[in-house]
Amino acid sequence: MLALRRTLTIFLVGLWVTVGNPSESFAQQALSTGVKVMLQATMQRHIESVLVGGVYPQINLKTGEVRRLHPATAHPMIVQVKDVYVLCTDFRDEQGRKVNLDFYIAKKGAHHVVFQTIVGNRDPLKKLIKSGVAQVTN
Repeated sequence: MLALRRTLTIFLVGLWVTVGNPSESFAQQALSTGVKVMLQATMQRHIESVLVGGVYPQINLKTGEVRRLHPATAHPMIVQVKDVYVLCTDFRDEQGRKVNLDFYIAKKGAHHVVFQTIVGNRDPLKKLIKSGVAQVTN
């Protein structure tokens, strides 16, 4: 895990030098490669920080069922709602079924943080996109 983090850090620093300071273009609708990489890295760091034994535990508050979700595939799509970004990753449950997680990210000082995660419920985000409140970025 440490080697992956070190490799990602080296890549991000190199990208920063190549494309410039990605924070300068966060207000733009079309996101630079640097901004996209920074947002993906924020999501990946968050996922790594909350995994327990390599899985993302998720509790159904109605039934008490605990699902053990395994990270699978990050989506390239980024949705923007004003100054908040939404990134998505597919996880797999214990039966191998896809479970989508949406990670809501905002700027906090010089960094970005995941402040909300929605598990298996894409409908509210779809409604925001359909109403024009949220936009899929380029």
